[in-house]
Amino acid sequence: MLRKIDIDFTVAALRNGVSGNLTREQALDNIQEFCDNGGTLDGLNGLIIKAIIDTGLFTPGVAEPVAETPAKVEVLPKEVLLEKEKK
Repeated sequence: MLRKIDIDFTVAALRNGVSGNLTREQALDNIQEFCDNGGTLDGLNGLIIKAIIDTGLFTPGVAEPVAETPAKVEVLPKEVLLEKEKK
């Protein structure tokens, strides 16, 4: 899975797993919005990978339950992120 984590991976994950029922264009718009608000493609891919691991999809045997995670990640404006970074 870690061989090729690029924009195509992100689009596929958003279309098929995380958000579901999105067109490629809608997924790209979501990625752009995430990045416009201070996120990065690597950061978004990290959240997607965490979601995949938390599901136990690629874990042999029975996965142990994980704590509930929010269905939607709150994207903070870039200014807020920069302010938090200063502290």
